[in-house]
Amino acid sequence: MAANFEHVFLENDSSFYIGIFQDNLEKSTWHYHDTYEISFITEGSGKRIVAESMEEFHPGDLIFIGGKLPHVWIADKESTSPSGRTLESVYLQFSSDVLPSQLLTLPEFKNVRKALKLSERGMKIGGDTLNEVSKIMLQLPYMNKFERMLHFFNLMDNIGRSDSIELLTSEEYIKRRFTTSSKKLNAI
Repeated sequence: MAANFEHVFLENDSSFYIGIFQDNLEKSTWHYHDTYEISFITEGSGKRIVAESMEEFHPGDLIFIGGKLPHVWIADKESTSPSGRTLESVYLQFSSDVLPSQLLTLPEFKNVRKALKLSERGMKIGGDTLNEVSKIMLQLPYMNKFERMLHFFNLMDNIGRSDSIELLTSEEYIKRRFTTSSKKLNAI
């Protein structure tokens, strides 16, 4: 069976990518990208690796990963889901253009700034925030553009206010990832 990647893209002039990832293979690819990503696992279980963190994942997991943070979900070979898929997730990707620095300096965006900063280390979101954010994510594709943007701000504010966040990588990892022993490269 081949992997089936279904992407539900919004209008061409939308600020977000909202999609469904479906994988019928045990194989996933270690990767990173410049965009922020929020992933909500709807089917499957296995190992989730985000930078230096390796943990089990299950349906209901909600992860927020900052740009350039390497990650992969490796689904268990034996699927117990009714569809037979080994992994399915709903994801939201966005670039920093959606939240320009001028907007982030506003006091009303304090929690959004916090969420973006914490995403640099990757985070697993739990508690009431998990319920609130996953509910919004599942509704976003069906909203008009303006509603979508307002709900996105609400989603980000909820994450930044949450006390149910587990950071996935250490500060040391983040520091090491941007340093090198080469004096020439550090100077550049």
